[in-house]
Amino acid sequence: MLTAYESYACRACGARYSRPYGDHECGPLTPVTVTITVRAGVR
Repeated sequence: MLTAYESYACRACGARYSRPYGDHECGPLTPVTVTITVRAGVR
């Protein structure tokens, strides 16, 4: 199974947000696509 969603990541600390906040305070936010892969039979 593959799941992906759009997010915004801070270049300085790696924090991710669902919306582009105006001022993150530690670095600029960059649009990214987060992809999660789940293998069958693995819990």
